[in-house]
Formats: sequence, structure tokens, C-alpha cells
Amino acid sequence: MLKNQDYLEQLLSYDPGTGLFTWRVEQGSAKAGSVAATKATNGYLVVMVNKKYQSLHRLAFAFMGQEVPDCVDHINGDRTDNRWVNLRPVTAIENARNQRLHRTNSSGLPGVMWDQRSRWRAYGYLGGRYITLGRHQTLLDAAAARKSFESQNGYHSNHGK
Repeated sequence: MLKNQDYLEQLLSYDPGTGLFTWRVEQGSAKAGSVAATKATNGYLVVMVNKKYQSLHRLAFAFMGQEVPDCVDHINGDRTDNRWVNLRPVTAIENARNQRLHRTNSSGLPGVMWDQRSRWRAYGYLGGRYITLGRHQTLLDAAAARKSFESQNGYHSNHGK
């Protein structure tokens, strides 16, 4: 629970089905009943309370009577989707294993890249180190090596989508 949980519950309400936070009282220019959310530069939704930004995905845990975890995963990868069914407490490693495909990825698959030696290279990250999963003649072979690595090491099924 948060230190100022009672105060937050006087200001805000949370609908776990929609993931929306609304103001219970007028707050600045916001009217009571209006949606309480601002999109931060990192893509997460936040709300300002007492001149401090609060992450809404973390507040959802407090409003549901749960301990606020150090790390929260949006299962579907949408940082603005704070429905209760889309949030789960995870470790930083588990959270990294449910990331969207990075925007600089050119192969279209996580952990697969074109090698300078005219082959597809598959790689993974385990124990703080990158591991080469081999060089392959085809993209399909490299993708299979990477998928095998993901299934053996607890990656979420949404990873890279």
C-alpha cells in the first residue's frame, strides 16, 4: 500500500474493467468525474498529485488492495492499458521477456539479425550476457532457434509482437 492511500482514494477512483482513473473531486482545471490521466514521454499514463507524478499502472495495485510491486508488466504491451486483467507484478527480468519488438529491429523477429558473413544470426540474453544461438542459412532456421531459446527460458508468448 502507498503511504497516502486514503488521500489518493479521496481524490481518485479506479475502474478495474476499463482501467480508467477518474477524479472524485475538482482538481485544478479537471472536473469531478473526468478522466485523470496524462501520457508521459515514456508512454505510460500518469497523474499529478501534490506536485508529484504518479504512475497509474502502479496506483492500480494500491486501489485493488495489493502491495505495489517494484515492476509492473502490461501483458498486452500497451502502456496505456491499465485494466486489472492486463497488469501483473513481475521482476525486471520477467518484464524484459515481454517486450515489444524494438523499433530498430530490421529482421522483424526479436533476437534475429542479418550477419556480415551473409547468414542469419540468432542470439539471446541470459544471465546478464548475450548468447549466440548460431548462424543460419535461412531466416526460418534462425527464428526457430530463437523461439526454442524463448520457450526454454520463460519468455512470455507476447514477446516481440
